[in-house]
Amino acid sequence: MVTGADQKKFLTSANPDDATKCNNVPLLLDFLQGAPAGGLTLVPVTKNSLEMEVVYADLSRTTEPSLAVPEDKAKARGGIDSVLVKPRAQDGAATAPVALTEMVITPLR
Repeated sequence: MVTGADQKKFLTSANPDDATKCNNVPLLLDFLQGAPAGGLTLVPVTKNSLEMEVVYADLSRTTEPSLAVPEDKAKARGGIDSVLVKPRAQDGAATAPVALTEMVITPLR
């Protein structure tokens, strides 16, 4: 958790081996074994800059550029096991920070 210059707080990635690489490495959200998430929506600091790779309980995977998995999609696959949030491929453009201002996680029903 980091506080920006504007005093807003956000969750970001970190690299314990090199503090200068904070915000540049993917962010892994791994839900407890046997307790997958039932839906997920993430809000990035920089709009349209990130995507997430979603691993479901049935071991299938999808890439979600919208940073959202609706409950019906998660339920059909047994819930969300983990997500890897990373910058979108930008063809040489500067990479926006891997940083989130909001997470909405719903339980599997």
